[in-house]
Amino acid sequence: GNSPPTTASEKFNGSSWTSAGTMNTGRRHIDGNGPLSASWMAGGWTGTAVSSATEEYDGSSWTNGGGLNTARYGISAGGTLTAGVAMGGGTPASPPAFNSVEEYNGSSWTNVTSMPVGKAYGIGYGPQTAAKQVSGSDGSSPAVTTTFDYDGSSWASAPAIGTARTDGAGAGTDNTIGVITGGYATPGNISATEEFEAAVGARTLTTS
Repeated sequence: GNSPPTTASEKFNGSSWTSAGTMNTGRRHIDGNGPLSASWMAGGWTGTAVSSATEEYDGSSWTNGGGLNTARYGISAGGTLTAGVAMGGGTPASPPAFNSVEEYNGSSWTNVTSMPVGKAYGIGYGPQTAAKQVSGSDGSSPAVTTTFDYDGSSWASAPAIGTARTDGAGAGTDNTIGVITGGYATPGNISATEEFEAAVGARTLTTS
């Protein structure tokens, strides 16, 4: 829709959601990571421009952190507040999907080894030294099934997912085990959920 991006946030206690304070800058297509009491969010679309802003959350309020070196939306996020990783992303202009990657130390972002290909609206999870980037759009295709593993310095191809998607959600302890769910694949939203375990491989749990 064309409504202004919201600044509202909510937190979950295991059974219900409550207000978690307001962010300083409302944005769409924003992503981040970390535990409730020490998390971060970066990038996004303000409704008029691509953002480089990072905000940090302490469990009750949001504060501005160091800005990304490259403003972008639709990053794939992993890591913690003091060891975060922002993978890929895009802009309305060229290139529509970045392969650039940045790491966060709690105060500033540093450019690190790029992904093999550019991707926007993908899914990320895992710590900075064992992160996974899943699916997303490479700029020429609406969504791709490729996935990549990051060890903190280099990238490697990983097993493909079954259903290509953008804007899904993911979680995992590291790049050897995790789950992804939801997202969008032409012609509409999907409910497909998949999990990956290195010892087992990829498994589709449900399909739409």
